[in-house]
Amino acid sequence: MAYAEFSIYPFVTERLEPYVTAALIEARQSGLAVEVGPLGTIVRGDLTAVLDLLRRVQDVAFRHGAASVVTRVAGAEDGADQAGPGPTGPAA
Repeated sequence: MAYAEFSIYPFVTERLEPYVTAALIEARQSGLAVEVGPLGTIVRGDLTAVLDLLRRVQDVAFRHGAASVVTRVAGAEDGADQAGPGPTGPAA
């Protein structure tokens, strides 16, 4: 089990930008566990599936105008199964 968190920039609070919407659709269609938070989106699942999804999220976000996508990936060895990460960046 692995988890990853991604945040997409530039961060806009008034609305969901097309690059954020496209990335969230990609994440939700992945079949992985997805938690959308105020500062980032967390996905959990098999490491290979998580990494594949992150590649697709980055591709779609950049195609829709994102300036950057910040990701953090961790495996179960550091306690991901118990608590998971807290939000660390702008919403994605």
